[in-house]
Amino acid sequence: APYNLRIAFQSEILEACNDAAELVRTLGKDISNMIHTPKSTSLKKVHISTERLQRAIDLHSYLLTSSHDNFSNSTKPLTKLSHTLSSTLSDLSYNLSKGGSGNFESSTNPPPQDTTSVPTQAESYHEAMKKQQRRLHSWPSRDVEVFDMGGPEMDNLPRMRALESTATLSLATFTSLLIEFVARLDHLVDSVNELAEMAKFKHEGQGV
Repeated sequence: APYNLRIAFQSEILEACNDAAELVRTLGKDISNMIHTPKSTSLKKVHISTERLQRAIDLHSYLLTSSHDNFSNSTKPLTKLSHTLSSTLSDLSYNLSKGGSGNFESSTNPPPQDTTSVPTQAESYHEAMKKQQRRLHSWPSRDVEVFDMGGPEMDNLPRMRALESTATLSLATFTSLLIEFVARLDHLVDSVNELAEMAKFKHEGQGV
């Protein structure tokens, strides 16, 4: 998910996950040891943390829809940065092809059309820098190869917007499933209590 969304809901999601996981671990431990312990306090703690998560989603729901606009507004700066990097990389590749720092003053002249004399090391560096440049247009962070190698960077904007929407939906789906999981914990606790009565589990603090 986008960084701003992870930060906005990080504490609430972690608290709800930790409380729910702790309750499930306690239930499993009680079944393993055949001991019946009251779960009302732990269950209430899980409900409180989940309610905090739900309130956070309600308060910051605008973040789930504003990322598309932010991405659109950042298109022009990214395009300008791409043009600057392209010019810099072109000059750097030409200077490296000259084979020494003493020839850097000739960089104002047009680069030679014959590129057969460019060293392999210079070509590798140029390709690495070109790949790094194209990563600036890749969101979320991923290898450049997932995009088409041909065509201008602007052609990738619809795909990047789709990736951004998918990442946002992944967070919304996760929180929805987490809340649904917590809602089912009540039935799980009731089932464990019924099992404890049927199997005559020892009560907490009761001697063997």
